[in-house]
Amino acid sequence: MDGHFVDNISFGPMVVEVVRKQTKLPLDVHLMIEHADHYVPRFVDAGANSITVHVEPKRDTTSAKLATNSRRRLSRRLTLNPATSFDLLEPFLDKIDILLVMTVHPGFGGQSFRAEQMEK
Repeated sequence: MDGHFVDNISFGPMVVEVVRKQTKLPLDVHLMIEHADHYVPRFVDAGANSITVHVEPKRDTTSAKLATNSRRRLSRRLTLNPATSFDLLEPFLDKIDILLVMTVHPGFGGQSFRAEQMEK
């Protein structure tokens, strides 16, 4: 969380790097940020095994959305907020490996599950 795309701020690449040194378990990073294209390489270098990015940011982040890296290929993962139309994802459906449909508004804990999102 970057304090822009969502109101809160959370862990950055340095935390992933520290955790990577402590475990061989896969590290999945969900970037709820405005400029994913700027940060994806940093999280890859820090040791993330997979990175999920949002489709909503206005900036063209196609390279980040497809989450690839020259040193290793990551799973291509996208997510969308409850208020976002599924239509926004259609151009990417044949290019992604995993789709995460958010069942709460991102960035805040303690929210109730939004069952209407199951339709997506």
